[in-house]
Amino acid sequence: MLYQIYIPVLFSLITSVSAYWIQFYSEPRCGSKEIIHSWSGSTRRGCQTRFSKSTNSALVTNIGTSDGNTVVVFYTSQDCNPETAIARVENGCVGIESVNLGIKYQSFNVIRTFDSAGLTPISKNAFAYQHGGIALYKGVEYRWLKQDDGSFRGVVPEEWDDAVLKQRGITASVG
Repeated sequence: MLYQIYIPVLFSLITSVSAYWIQFYSEPRCGSKEIIHSWSGSTRRGCQTRFSKSTNSALVTNIGTSDGNTVVVFYTSQDCNPETAIARVENGCVGIESVNLGIKYQSFNVIRTFDSAGLTPISKNAFAYQHGGIALYKGVEYRWLKQDDGSFRGVVPEEWDDAVLKQRGITASVG
């Protein structure tokens, strides 16, 4: 009888954790049939260093009941330095290496989004970001707007035209 009370409480505690399962692939866009390595964990696991030399992309799956406050971030540094972030993802496939750009992921971490800057995605690393490219962040679709300092800022598609015009110094409405 007593176990009937504890099991639902225990189950609710387990399912309220935002955990991730990450599968690493050698091909871009998670295209290879062979999974090089897989990892599962949450914010409690801390910074994780590189697993494989030939990883090109990663498929990130949220296996917990996400409250929308956690993401997986990949870095070019071995210590999860936020200045070296190359990708942020909640769910889906993400490119984490580029031979052409000379970028290789060296570490990753599951973080709470309030531990990192901004309500919209921002990065100073051009890998995986292109002006006008579309990304999903916290369940919202954004287009990348390249800033004067080389960083990229996420802009919701409905505000894209206005943001581009404002950036270029055009204030008159075009119609």
